[in-house]
Amino acid sequence: MSFSKAKLQRFNDIKPCAPSPAAYNVTVKEKTKSAVLPQTERFIECRSPANSETGTTHSTPCLFRTPSLPKRKKATTSDIKSKPKELFVVNTDLEALKDKIVECENKDAFIKDLSEQIEELKESMSNLEKQKMQLDLNKDKFEQRVVHLKVEHEKHVTKLTEKFEHDICKATEEKVKISNEITLVRKEYEELKDANRKEMEELKKNCDQFQILYDRSVEQCNRLIEEKNTLLTSKEKELRALDNKYIEIQRIHSLEIEKLKKEHWLAIQDIEIEMLKNMTEIQKEKEDTASKIKEIEQFMDKEMRSLKENCEKEKQEILIQSEARVKQYLSHVFRWKAKFKKKSNCSLKKNWREVEKNWKNKLESQVKESDAILKECQAISEYSIIQCELEKNQIKVQLTEKTKDLEVVQLKYDQVMQNCEELTTKFKALQCELNSVIAELNETRRTLGEELNRKKNELKKITEERRAYEVTIKRSQGTIEVLTRRLINSDRDVEQLKKELSDSEEKMLEY
Repeated sequence: MSFSKAKLQRFNDIKPCAPSPAAYNVTVKEKTKSAVLPQTERFIECRSPANSETGTTHSTPCLFRTPSLPKRKKATTSDIKSKPKELFVVNTDLEALKDKIVECENKDAFIKDLSEQIEELKESMSNLEKQKMQLDLNKDKFEQRVVHLKVEHEKHVTKLTEKFEHDICKATEEKVKISNEITLVRKEYEELKDANRKEMEELKKNCDQFQILYDRSVEQCNRLIEEKNTLLTSKEKELRALDNKYIEIQRIHSLEIEKLKKEHWLAIQDIEIEMLKNMTEIQKEKEDTASKIKEIEQFMDKEMRSLKENCEKEKQEILIQSEARVKQYLSHVFRWKAKFKKKSNCSLKKNWREVEKNWKNKLESQVKESDAILKECQAISEYSIIQCELEKNQIKVQLTEKTKDLEVVQLKYDQVMQNCEELTTKFKALQCELNSVIAELNETRRTLGEELNRKKNELKKITEERRAYEVTIKRSQGTIEVLTRRLINSDRDVEQLKKELSDSEEKMLEY
């Protein structure tokens, strides 16, 4: 008995894990038209070994390979043996049957494994179908989404185009308006330019004439100023001479006044000396009277003492008499003193008054003379100064009139220049507005172009994603087809195994 070199696999053996469906090689070789089923290059590790010389013609993709039985030879008359030989043959058949039973048991276990694998494959098929359904649903959703996005994109593009066209129309209208305004402004500018040219030519002519008149007036003014300067110099010389005269007169008067003051001071000193002499005399008289009064008082005291000593009875009478005498004497003394004082004071006052009157009269006469001289000098100088000031005022009036005329012409020139500057500023402002409008239009165009490019890029991305989804769906479909083919082939193998089992059972029954 010969068995094929097949590895026996038991239930306790550790099986290698099957690779994921994504790792399958989708490419399938073409089938060869022969009795043997085509074998793919997938599951290289787990595929069945090649057929032996005595093996069956059918392929067995299982892990366990059934042993091939030897073919029976036709019995001939020469093969008829005796009974003991036949018994030996029966024993060999029994051994073959036992081997066949073992083989069948192994095949039953293998069939169970196959049935389990078939169930797993069915589950995987159902899962794949579910995945396929889910992918179909996702595909439909994505297609709907793509359609919706296309519609939205078309709407958005239409809106943008409408908006862009509307903006372009507005911009063109504004451009036309601005161009019309610019043409009008240019016309006005040209008209104003022509008018300004004419005015400038007139102003140039007037300026030339004004320059000539100004030169003439300047020459006249210079002449008048020179004449007036000469007059002023002469008048200043006269004023200086008058000032010198006035200074000399003041100096003379001051010298005379100083002399008078010195004389007056000397007279006052003489009067003071006389007053001192009189006062010394009066003091001497007072001292004499005081000494006399003291002597009298001493005498009276002596008398009073004598009277007190002599007689106390006649005290009152003597006292009365003495008092009366003293009073009379004192009144006489006081009267004499008053008379002497009155006489001395009156004489001094009279002398003082006479001296003062004399000096006052002299001072008044000198002051009157100096005032008259000053008034004459002042009148002469004031008359000359007034004449000079009048001439100066006339020259100033003429100069102010000429300056006013110049200011009027200058104001006209300034107004013309201001109008020209205003027109230039307006032209520059309009140019700036035009540039800003053109820049805004360019910015709007640039922004719209960027938005269009963005939308195009988004469409490209969406189409690429759609293609990727389609490729993934196609690949999944290819894998599903391959799996279905493999399942069909596995079903065929199972049917073949069932047939072989049925054939083997029939053979067993025959045996």
